[in-house]
Amino acid sequence: MKIQPLRKDQGPSRRSFLGSVGMAAGLAAVPLAAVPRSQSPAMGTGPAVVGEPKIEVRQVEQIFVDVPFKPVPARHQYREFDHEARRFNQLLKVHLANGVIGIGEGGMVRGAAERVVGRNAAELMWDDSL
Repeated sequence: MKIQPLRKDQGPSRRSFLGSVGMAAGLAAVPLAAVPRSQSPAMGTGPAVVGEPKIEVRQVEQIFVDVPFKPVPARHQYREFDHEARRFNQLLKVHLANGVIGIGEGGMVRGAAERVVGRNAAELMWDDSL
């Protein structure tokens, strides 16, 4: 790709700007792509998660959030979703044995927190009954 030089009476065009930005990004990525992943200083050599590899659930916290809507959005929000139920959201904070804490939005079935404590989080990941 050839970049056209600018004339004094002409400003940079969108095409020439995007072309030069794309070329610069491509050149910047080449050195990183040439370095093996294990030797890349940006990647580091340590594990992705610091601490023990144990991923059993230690604690589950439920945080209830009341989202008040203004009148017009509230009317549409409640009509689209399951009426009043969507106003009250629930955040779940899951503490693992290795110190990792995960936060997610959603609901939880009654008694699910007691069922998961002490179990392996990877085994529970796709359990829709929770």
